[in-house]
Amino acid sequence: MLGILCALGIVACLARDAYRHNRKIYGTERDIFRNNPRIQANRRAIEEIIAKDR
Repeated sequence: MLGILCALGIVACLARDAYRHNRKIYGTERDIFRNNPRIQANRRAIEEIIAKDR
């Protein structure tokens, strides 16, 4: 029984991590665009680099 519970816990953690890492943007919209200017500046710089390559 304990083995089954441990396996279910591992699967749940892997699913949660996969969901977080496969999103386009990490964190909530509020964290990224309002509260963290460093990430906002990095995002703008990346968008400029991508625009130059196109």
